[in-house]
Amino acid sequence: MNTTESARDHLPLVISGSWLLKWTVIVCMAALTLDVLWGVLCRYVLKHADAIMPGLRAVSASSLAMSMELSTILLIWVTFLGAALAFQDRAHLGVDYFTSKLHPQGRRWAELLVYVIVIAFTVTVMILGGTVLTWRTFSDLQTLPALGIYKGYIYLAVPVGGSFFLMFALDGLGQWFRTPTDVQA
Repeated sequence: MNTTESARDHLPLVISGSWLLKWTVIVCMAALTLDVLWGVLCRYVLKHADAIMPGLRAVSASSLAMSMELSTILLIWVTFLGAALAFQDRAHLGVDYFTSKLHPQGRRWAELLVYVIVIAFTVTVMILGGTVLTWRTFSDLQTLPALGIYKGYIYLAVPVGGSFFLMFALDGLGQWFRTPTDVQA
């Protein structure tokens, strides 16, 4: 194996291409878009249709409440899963002004420092903290009023997204160690 090749080129398809995660984000984003459109329809169009069909306002109000809760859930999941995908593709916003001023070897060590910080944060805050938060929310039996599902399903996005972050950070860290020191970061 060439040392500059990514480790994910040699992992199973689910991990290497992250196709399942990508398609999950795509489906959630499509559902979020449709849900927000439905919410706008309920709020502005069906609200005035009560004169044409009595009782439509009550249906519109309950649909609007469900739509708002569902859009919140989907936005949270898209945020955490999409952030993990962006990290894998190195698409996160970054302040590279200072690192661009460093010597190539300094940039390489700065990259290592970033991976160590991301791994530490992901394990402590997202995975451990998110798991405790999710467990407590499920054990308190908190539910969403309109949808009637447990709030723990919302908070589950934190440790799940964190797990993907950790997987991609460990892959990047492994790639860092396999890259020769004479290769520019």
